[in-house]
Amino acid sequence: MAKSFNLGSWIKNVSKIKLPGGTVGKVSQVLIVLILAVAFLCWIVKDPWIIGGSIVLLFILCMIILWRLISFANKNPQAALMEGAEFLVHEQIVYGMKAQPQFPALPTEFDVGKPVRPLLEAEAQRLLEPEPSPPENPQPPANPEGGDNNG
Repeated sequence: MAKSFNLGSWIKNVSKIKLPGGTVGKVSQVLIVLILAVAFLCWIVKDPWIIGGSIVLLFILCMIILWRLISFANKNPQAALMEGAEFLVHEQIVYGMKAQPQFPALPTEFDVGKPVRPLLEAEAQRLLEPEPSPPENPQPPANPEGGDNNG
């Protein structure tokens, strides 16, 4: 007795597959649809030459597309994995860092030094006190060459 094919449950299970965004995800979806279309063609057409030829052409096409996809991902990893809006935000961050194009490297070893002693109560109170304000009318600095500053 042949098992019946339930397309609804099959689509529900396939829809759980999550592909990355960007070019890799889009091309992967196209390849999956192409494989399903050729499988449907092979199911309808019973000629072994058409089935074999379509499988060979599908294999060649998939290898070419995957080779191009991998070479694109090697050259542009951000564009290959990110969607359009994510890629634009990434580019804005990169262009915003023109003053510092690379993050500074952290040292491989940290010098811990002496242990820090806890603050004494008097030191903690002194840190909490407000700083004295500067005088209201400060005197202009003296002229180093001598004489007055009005000169």
